[in-house]
Amino acid sequence: MADRDELIALAQECLADGFEPGLVVGADVGLAMLTVREPAESRRFDLGGLLATRTDVVNLGERAWRARMGGDSEAALAAAICEAEVEADGPRAASVLELLGRAEARRETGWKGKAISTL
Repeated sequence: MADRDELIALAQECLADGFEPGLVVGADVGLAMLTVREPAESRRFDLGGLLATRTDVVNLGERAWRARMGGDSEAALAAAICEAEVEADGPRAASVLELLGRAEARRETGWKGKAISTL
């Protein structure tokens, strides 16, 4: 899980480097139904809804999108910008991958900080 503040700061660095994303879908907030299968009889049922925000951007011809749990449109846009930076092999791509590595390490150790969702 990527920390919101780290993610936004990194997206701002990408923009400062001259990244000029084209916004395809901006801050689309919606509800996704979480369906699970009951183990005894294998019946499916709706456990509940998850609020998520999705944003799509284009950078250097590369389209990228990200969805994050919750209604945080700024973090969703930052995640899409970081994804596009990696897809376009931009100058901050290594920093984005480093952030993902730190997020994965926190997830594996059970870190319970201010994480919102995956990048």
